[in-house]
Amino acid sequence: MTYLILFLMSAVLAIVLRYWGEEILSQVTAMASTTVPGFCSSDRCWGMQGAYRISFGSAIFFAIMVLFTAAVPITHLGGWLVKVFLYALLLGLSFLPTNDTMAQYADVARGFSVIFLLAQVLIIINFAYDAHDWLKDKMDATDRRFELDNFEPGLLSNGWRNLYAFASFSLFIGSLVALGFLYNIFGGSCPLHNFFISETLVLGVVFTLISMMNVIGKGLLPPSILFAYNTYLCYGALTNNPDTDCNRFAASGSQSEASIYTGLVIAAFSVTWAAYSSAGSFTKAVRMDGTQTSVDNPAAGAGSPSVTDWPPASGRDKAPVAGSAGAYQSSAAAAAAAADDDDEETGARRPAVPQGDKGTTSASSDQGVEEKPWVFHIIMCLAGMYLAMLVTNWGSPSSANSPTGNPELSNASMWARMGSQWAIHGLFLWTMIAPTCCPGRSFGRE
Repeated sequence: MTYLILFLMSAVLAIVLRYWGEEILSQVTAMASTTVPGFCSSDRCWGMQGAYRISFGSAIFFAIMVLFTAAVPITHLGGWLVKVFLYALLLGLSFLPTNDTMAQYADVARGFSVIFLLAQVLIIINFAYDAHDWLKDKMDATDRRFELDNFEPGLLSNGWRNLYAFASFSLFIGSLVALGFLYNIFGGSCPLHNFFISETLVLGVVFTLISMMNVIGKGLLPPSILFAYNTYLCYGALTNNPDTDCNRFAASGSQSEASIYTGLVIAAFSVTWAAYSSAGSFTKAVRMDGTQTSVDNPAAGAGSPSVTDWPPASGRDKAPVAGSAGAYQSSAAAAAAAADDDDEETGARRPAVPQGDKGTTSASSDQGVEEKPWVFHIIMCLAGMYLAMLVTNWGSPSSANSPTGNPELSNASMWARMGSQWAIHGLFLWTMIAPTCCPGRSFGRE
């Protein structure tokens, strides 16, 4: 949470310097230049240069944290007086380099921002599958409970199945309705917009049908979640188009200052949340901390059903696949706890799980961020670079140079969003067909 607050402060400061820096800092820079010649002279402290420097200082801080946490993981926690001082020092020192140096940094940040967006693509796909797996486990556990109780369920008896169906159909139908509105508002005689909307619609429907095929068996929820997210990306791309012939909202003065200020606040919080959630989710998704259950290590929980699967149905036990994102995972302690609860009804006693043996996992070992915090800080470093691109339209000056213009109005922003959407299309298609076209390999979501 403290890292989150630091990054949010950087995002707000970058936006303030980007749009109001010259007005606010004109007096401050005049006084500073008398004591530190050349410090924050000209436009060094505001505009795009101001945003670059805040981004640079934030990225350097998290890059340093990568090195420290890789060598001594405990440095991820505590020591906040030193960390905050270092963070503030780096932000201050970031105003010393020349504008040309920061322009070169912007070129570097542009490339690494693409990597950050790709990490978000992996995270949204992983989230879609995790939501499907979680709800499916709940549905199956409820069905097994009905079976053990000799209860004949009705059509709507399983609330988890109802929730799955409601969420899937709501997202799918909502995406269709939203795309219809986009056709009406942004379509018309603009071929580029019609292409964006049409390919989002066609691929969303096609991928949903593919996912529901028996040979694929990925369910309805994952493609519905991604269909909705891709519709959002399409909307963002259409509103970012600076072509006034296609985007009626791109005309100068078409947006009130209140709506622009609101957009800037949302942008600050959204990039902060994207950075923090991406860092945490990506750390857990790659599962590089060695806490995965292993087929070769029964003590680590391999072959044991998850808590939601207890008691197991015959012939349904699933062995988790080590190293796979979203694979079925359970620690020996969690499985033993579930077993103890089950045995209380029969009076049976199960042997306790030995503590301290090799292969057992402690409660703290499930916390991927704490186990491998350097992965967390790598993503935060990339997010710091992405901050510069978000605030400056990917380094492309436009009508957003003043707070009365759209802060994301540029061709670069438009194509960045559509590029993210196409990456989701490609990777999601691969996750669906890979187990079928490559049967000799093991995939975590088979």
